[in-house]
Amino acid sequence: MARDKPRHSILTSFAVGTMLAFLVVGALTVLSAYASSITSFNEYGLAITGQAEILLDDVFRDGTYDEPFSSADSVTYKEIREALRQFVIFYDVDCGYLYTINPERTQRTFLLSAASDDREDALLRGERSLGAVSTAPIDSAELRVLNGEESSWPEVSDNEFGRHFCWYRAVDLPDNEGQAIIGIDQSVSIYYDLIGARIWHFALFIFLFLLCIAAAEIILLRRNVVKPIQEVTSHMRAFAADGFAKDRLQIKREDEIGEIALTFNQMTMDIEQGVQRIKEMTEEHVATLTELQVAKRIQEGLVPTSKHLAGAGYEVYASARTARIVGGDFYDVLELDDGRVALVNADVSGKGISAALFMSMFMTLPHEKLDKEKDPAQALNEANDTVVSNNPENMFVTVIAAIFDPITGTLTLANAGHMPPLVVGSGFLDPDPGIAIGLFEDAGIVNETCVLKSGDGIVFYTDGTTEANNPLHEFFGEERLLRAAADAHGAQDAIEAIVSAVDAFTGEAEQFDDLTLVSLFAKERDGRVWKATVEPEFASFAEVRQHLEEFCDGNDGLLKRAVLACDEGFANVTSYSGASFTEFEIARTDDRLMVCMADDGTPFDPLAYESGGFEFEDLEFGGMGISFLKQPCDEVAYAYEDGKNVLRMTFFL
Repeated sequence: MARDKPRHSILTSFAVGTMLAFLVVGALTVLSAYASSITSFNEYGLAITGQAEILLDDVFRDGTYDEPFSSADSVTYKEIREALRQFVIFYDVDCGYLYTINPERTQRTFLLSAASDDREDALLRGERSLGAVSTAPIDSAELRVLNGEESSWPEVSDNEFGRHFCWYRAVDLPDNEGQAIIGIDQSVSIYYDLIGARIWHFALFIFLFLLCIAAAEIILLRRNVVKPIQEVTSHMRAFAADGFAKDRLQIKREDEIGEIALTFNQMTMDIEQGVQRIKEMTEEHVATLTELQVAKRIQEGLVPTSKHLAGAGYEVYASARTARIVGGDFYDVLELDDGRVALVNADVSGKGISAALFMSMFMTLPHEKLDKEKDPAQALNEANDTVVSNNPENMFVTVIAAIFDPITGTLTLANAGHMPPLVVGSGFLDPDPGIAIGLFEDAGIVNETCVLKSGDGIVFYTDGTTEANNPLHEFFGEERLLRAAADAHGAQDAIEAIVSAVDAFTGEAEQFDDLTLVSLFAKERDGRVWKATVEPEFASFAEVRQHLEEFCDGNDGLLKRAVLACDEGFANVTSYSGASFTEFEIARTDDRLMVCMADDGTPFDPLAYESGGFEFEDLEFGGMGISFLKQPCDEVAYAYEDGKNVLRMTFFL
């Protein structure tokens, strides 16, 4: 967009400066003229009094004091007075006078006076006639001349004739009659006229001189400064309008203007190169953003922004929100083939692309291990071994993995340096903190268990939740997290309440870190459930068989398979485990029958003995016939949890 021309050009500024210089010089001229006029005027007055003294010396040379001043009507006195009047007229002063001062210096006695003006002269004949006395105070100038000092400056006197400058000179009277004072008065107005004339002539000369200099300087300034600057300005406007310089300035000078032109040429070249680099960087940035958006969609395919999962006896809800386009947090929720559900919540060190790549590589490990091993600690330890063996950037990830059994309500979890989980409405669990995955070999991560009753909930979260910052740089913290989820009645309700509380707390502040949460709530199981603890004796199985018959609802094929598998498992516990009790839980849904059997006997995994994978002589007594346990089951799983052998069997209808 074209800009307006500058409001003040250099030429205008120079003209203003010249005018100011004129004013300053004029003021100095006035002061100089004033000072020189005062000096000249004073010297003039002193010279006149000197001439008046000479005049009186001629008068007194051939006479005595008494003879000329014996009478005002005498011919001699009239001649002397006329001579004095011609004197003041000749020297163009207002008046001259001669008087004595008494010894007490209290009064003046006039001897002679004359004025150049006829009217004033007539007045003087009466007021300052021969013998007239004045009692006006004697001023310091008069005293100085009586003491033999020369008057260095005129006194200013106001009388009936106006304001005057007064000069004095002491003269000796003949016949040793003492001293008298010659006085010369000059009107102040004449002095001002003199000053004005001097100032005018002096100022006119200075003004004409400065005007010539200014005209010459303006011509030179316009040629050597204004025109080159106008050329630079024209190029700058063209550059601002077009974004590039059509041509370079051709000003070749060894002064400031030449430096400006050289700098402008260099600046335009640098800007053009910079614009080109920015254009290239923008194209690269757009390409990078496009790739990041693709990566974001891929990551959202791996880790959706939210996921809801509800099964028999549980509800799971997960939410993920990255601080950047892609992030390093992730979660995983999977249903295991034995009816349990596995949860993972993890946070990779760092942010952005590197964290996202590491996350994409790592997240498949706990998923595969949990699906295969169905043991959180084992899954994380094996994942750690894999990462440590191939981790050139020394990145790490904090993880918490858990498996929930909806039949028993048992939650088995393993922590690898992650945030402590929140039990909704209760407080925080304090599991073994473990160490982050990827730091050391032999992580030694262990399982811990807790029991969730129907309606209980637990929340796993990353540090982007508790360390969220508000505009005052305060942390959201664990207390606010606890309060946010306190009244939640479901997994989705808990997560949404926490996210809303975090957003309200942070306000306009930028999101500090990725925000990833997973919530699990235990629910009442649909269908029938029977739980009981029985003695590990063969007779106790009759009660179990009776409830199996009830849950099979006349389905003989289902009953046969369930009785065969349960009988085989219970017989092994009774005969070989040394258990003091056996817990049974039988659950029935529309499409399956599930049986969970737990005992506190010697740890023994019956599923380790695959059919055909052993020698008969190698079997322990407890292993005989156990291979037949798998055949009637559609799904079967074993785990040693909380000091108990836990065998889960599923039979589809």
